[in-house]
Amino acid sequence: MTMLAVNAGSSTLKFALYPVQDTRVGRATLTGVIEGLEAGRPLTMSWRVAEQAFQEPIDTDRDDPFQAALGALQRVFRQASAGSGLQAVAHRVVHGGESYRHAIHVDEAALQALSHLSALAPLHQSHNIEGIRAFGQAFPDVPQIACFDTAFHAGIGCHCEPPESGPIPHTDCHVTTFLAMTVLFASSRGRRPWRSMPSEVMDCFTAFAMTTFFRIN
Repeated sequence: MTMLAVNAGSSTLKFALYPVQDTRVGRATLTGVIEGLEAGRPLTMSWRVAEQAFQEPIDTDRDDPFQAALGALQRVFRQASAGSGLQAVAHRVVHGGESYRHAIHVDEAALQALSHLSALAPLHQSHNIEGIRAFGQAFPDVPQIACFDTAFHAGIGCHCEPPESGPIPHTDCHVTTFLAMTVLFASSRGRRPWRSMPSEVMDCFTAFAMTTFFRIN
């Protein structure tokens, strides 16, 4: 079985494919990035399989850039997975608000709730949600898992006087890197962080966290 971790942004789509065996996530067998999603830029995909590096342009004549990027990624994924079943797709999402403090299996209700938080992360949140919807349509039978940057701060209490407009929501970006270090440290000692989290959700979080920790060059 394999698991795909993706980070859908405004201008890039980063991805990594991980083998999963006995609830353990191995090292990525495929990593890459698609650049040029913003209007007016050429769309290119760079990826690495084992020790081999590849790069190619993506034709966008008939599709919008994101759909063209998704189609190219599906083709590379099929080649790299060699028929291995896709267990889940793990997505980076910036803001989970007060409701989502751990990685979750995304459904339509969750997507609606997350879209209401777009004002808190206007440069990222809408693109994260668009990515979940697109991958859900491309892989309709595969669970889509959201991993939140704000989860790192969700358990930290407020130690200041809230402003007149009300409490400031917990917010920060790229903190899945810190969570990745926690996961890797705990795993090296035979421990499983957040034991109450379902195993398939935890495995998705681990895969995504490793993607953010081991940056694609």
